[in-house]
Amino acid sequence: MMLNKFGVIDVHGNDAANFLHSQLTNNIQTLDEDSARLAGFCSPKGRLLATLLVWRIGNAARILVSADLVEPIQKRLSMFVLRAKARLINSTNNLTVVGFAGNISESLLRCFKLLPNGVHGKINTPFSELIRVIDSDRLPRFLWIGPHGIIQETLSILDSTYQVKQADPTLWDWLDIRAGIPHVSAVTSNLFIPQMINFELIGGIDFRKGCYPGQEVIARSQYRGTIKRRTVLAHTEHAHAGVEVFHSEDPSQPCGVVVNSAAAPEGGFDCLVQIKLSALEHGSIHVGSPCGLTLYCSATNTPI
Repeated sequence: MMLNKFGVIDVHGNDAANFLHSQLTNNIQTLDEDSARLAGFCSPKGRLLATLLVWRIGNAARILVSADLVEPIQKRLSMFVLRAKARLINSTNNLTVVGFAGNISESLLRCFKLLPNGVHGKINTPFSELIRVIDSDRLPRFLWIGPHGIIQETLSILDSTYQVKQADPTLWDWLDIRAGIPHVSAVTSNLFIPQMINFELIGGIDFRKGCYPGQEVIARSQYRGTIKRRTVLAHTEHAHAGVEVFHSEDPSQPCGVVVNSAAAPEGGFDCLVQIKLSALEHGSIHVGSPCGLTLYCSATNTPI
């Protein structure tokens, strides 16, 4: 799947890792060249400006982020470089991002010779990287990032020789949702404290590392037990990221927000929805307005 929804920021310089370590929610200093790591970039109030996947390439670091956030995140991070030996470059136009999903390991081994071990394991190929990401519906998944020409040539080989089929990229969105992986984009930037979208549960936060923007708010929410909102998997007839949801017994104000949504293979849309935990106890949830489409728990097909 060609994943144009993602963009890439490269951070060059001897201080690249230390600089990102000081800005992101996860530990970048301990990140080695054989792995990738989820991380968030937050406002001083602890709200996620972006969710990221980060890995190292020698002295450089590479960031995978929602394509519509590449320029604002590059600009904002650059504001904090100061005297650090780090330079941020938008590499989106030079690289292609591909997602592989399914029982394709044998075919991939024909082209890559070696596959990453474990979730967020990474191998380096000439001019590109192959990363194992969280499985979805028991399907192994990989991200491959590299120059357009190299990727197109390899995809042609996989297609013609090993019959690896190219799927609609919206399928990757659905698989991410089924795996519980939230993605902050432009429409949801600056809305969520990381724990509201379960980001610490999938390894996106290191609570033992030093300070970064929003660290005090995030730590206070974690250790004082003040997390009153979480993200759940849900299903409805139609929804899109950023739309508010409402509780039947308190229609005057929204009780949550759709984080991500994607068309489900069997119809309708599956969603990750950030919601007040109290709203899950009784009543019904509606999309867009108190009279909107009903939101259902995809596991039980009953109103959440």
